[in-house]
Amino acid sequence: MHHHGGLRSRRSVDRSTQGKGVLPGTASSFIAGIGVTKRALPTLRTTEQERTELTDEAMITILRRLAPFVKPYRRALGFAVVFMLGMDLVAYGMPLVVGYVTDHVYPVIDEEGMLAHLGLVVLGLVGAGVFRGLMAHGMIRNYWYVAESTVRDIRNGLYEKLQHLDVSFYDQARTGALMSRATYDIQLIRNLFSFGIEHRIRIILITGTILVLMLIQDWRLALAVYVFLPVFFGIILYFSKRMREAVRRQQRQMGRLNARLQENVTGIRVVKAFSMEDAEIESFERQNHAMLERDLDASLLQANLNPILLLTDGVGSLVILLFGGYQVITGTMSLGVLFAFVTYLGVMGF
Repeated sequence: MHHHGGLRSRRSVDRSTQGKGVLPGTASSFIAGIGVTKRALPTLRTTEQERTELTDEAMITILRRLAPFVKPYRRALGFAVVFMLGMDLVAYGMPLVVGYVTDHVYPVIDEEGMLAHLGLVVLGLVGAGVFRGLMAHGMIRNYWYVAESTVRDIRNGLYEKLQHLDVSFYDQARTGALMSRATYDIQLIRNLFSFGIEHRIRIILITGTILVLMLIQDWRLALAVYVFLPVFFGIILYFSKRMREAVRRQQRQMGRLNARLQENVTGIRVVKAFSMEDAEIESFERQNHAMLERDLDASLLQANLNPILLLTDGVGSLVILLFGGYQVITGTMSLGVLFAFVTYLGVMGF
């Protein structure tokens, strides 16, 4: 009877925590509850609205809470940004070289010395490619160093905080949800610093820089290409919002699944004593199937987004070939500029 009462007590606690915002398995709520090492965490609970809605203001708050963990590695982060700028600087020059060779080298390739000149250009491109590869290596290495070091410190801070929480906290907290936070959610933070921030910075810089370069070379064709940019960003924002919601549901379900697994393993003697194996298996299968559905929801959104992005890129290429080709035919644009614009689109699709 003692074991039966213990099992019933555990289940009543689990039911009492449902719907109260206790430890939802989301990275956003996890970060929002973490303070700097040796600083008391304000809370590890969130409201229902915070769990289902992540606004821009909430994202800024999250980044501010992460800042103390990143501060010790700001030098490496600065090097990563410098390497990133150096790598992209080479990419900006490639279309210019393509345009120069097309307009000024190939038309007079039969003239004396032009073949050697072309060889120098090719060697320059090879050297630029090697330089860009070195810059990419430095960028990736430093971004990942910042990511892994930051995650290590967050994990240590979380573990230290868990050691000093009141026992009453553990009467309500589900161990599986805590484990999900300390593993799965923290890995999402690592992904944010390893390539998430870098990707977003590059999108802004490359889009803006290439727009300026296109405007300098041919403002009419540049505007014709960029007229579709609002549509592109609208699609991105729409799917990004839905993706965030899908990932939050995915993380919460991961927490429930881990909690179910942990409770079953630690209470296996009680399960066997009351012959509850079949009931526990059925319960776990339901949670596991729900996890499958959450994973498929997120994958389906990504599968829908990629073809739309490819279609958007195709529209840009079509505009360049039609409008730019017409300008080349009428003599208002050189073939080199047309090739440069095509190359710019390739750079934007990095």
